[in-house]
Amino acid sequence: VEGARVVFVPTTGIEAASGITDADGRYSLTTFEAGDGAMTGEFRVKIAKYDTSKGAVAPGEKAPISYEEEQKLQFA
Repeated sequence: VEGARVVFVPTTGIEAASGITDADGRYSLTTFEAGDGAMTGEFRVKIAKYDTSKGAVAPGEKAPISYEEEQKLQFA
């Protein structure tokens, strides 16, 4: 799914990491600088693709979510 946001949400006090999928569904995670990856730890992973086909979203409003899932991963 192209254009989906992948967010690694930490279960401890470390920083989150995120990336955007390309046309092949691949992504690179960024924590502090582009492509630097995720910190070591346990994360919940959230994937969301927003439907922007209806045009711009007004400030303060959320775009409808067309897909969202959360899974638990652990990196060593």
